[in-house]
Amino acid sequence: MIPEETQMIVENINIQLQDSSGNWRTFSVAANHPQRITSEMQALQKRFPDKRIRAVDSSNRIVDML
Repeated sequence: MIPEETQMIVENINIQLQDSSGNWRTFSVAANHPQRITSEMQALQKRFPDKRIRAVDSSNRIVDML
């Protein structure tokens, strides 16, 4: 078993879309894995090609943006 102080915490990443009024809406949640984040963002951008897409952590820090 891994000692508690060395266990890695996997944080979820919120994939968000900016709506027409400028508010960011969470459309999906992805594990903090770069390929998964990119895949989720690209899928959302295909559904809404004219909207801004971003990925943020639980503190609303931007992880990635399309």
